[in-house]
Amino acid sequence: MQNPTARQYCLATILAAFAAFIPVAVAQSLLDNYSPVSLADLQDPPENDWLMWRRTANHWGYSPLAQIDKTNVGSLRLAWAWTMEPGRQETTPLVHDGVMFLPQACDFIEAVDATDGSPLWEYRRPVVDHIATLACANRNATLYKDQLIIATMDAYLVSLNARTGEVTWERQVGDWTVGQHYSGGPQVFDGKIITGMSGCYYINTGSGLPPTMRIPARSCGVLTPCRKSVSPVAKPGATCLMSYAAGARRGCRPVMMPSST
Repeated sequence: MQNPTARQYCLATILAAFAAFIPVAVAQSLLDNYSPVSLADLQDPPENDWLMWRRTANHWGYSPLAQIDKTNVGSLRLAWAWTMEPGRQETTPLVHDGVMFLPQACDFIEAVDATDGSPLWEYRRPVVDHIATLACANRNATLYKDQLIIATMDAYLVSLNARTGEVTWERQVGDWTVGQHYSGGPQVFDGKIITGMSGCYYINTGSGLPPTMRIPARSCGVLTPCRKSVSPVAKPGATCLMSYAAGARRGCRPVMMPSST
């Protein structure tokens, strides 16, 4: 006759193994059910989704969800918390089909279950020794088809498989060795990826670059004397691109992009 204690131990082991399997199964089911994001979705996203920076192409940043309002917002309590990568965190979390994508400092990306924060996958891009002081930041990304598209500190556009985090393609756009980088992410319009290159705060300081690499005085911004608070590496007499608002007053109409400095 089998020892009751042995039976209890065996049952406890089976239950523990089953409990450990449940989160994995749920996570895999969540990823298996992930649906491609269409151009129509980007134009008019489902109310539970946030597919790009500011959610829609008009950049309103408006959510139609109505479950939380002024009558119940005071009763909200913490549901879950997640420790993010050390560094500058200015990200826009993206959500589609219950998966939350978190672009973080220095191009570290995590996908988690939006209901409880359970990790699904992560992508970590090798960090380069960048000369621009603000390069190690990643404010946002965009979802399109089965891709999460990011723009990186080494001036690449990178497409990650939204279900696995694996790289599906990447393209070099700029040259990080002269100070170019992305800190604001891309957006997709009419099937085209649009993003603003950062780094002119460094390049415009006269730090040894040829004149053709500097932003011309007729650009939308206004070139003014650099201040150390704006550019710590500015040389005496250098100019910096300071004000798009002043450029607009002159009749220039710049396009608003996330961090297109």
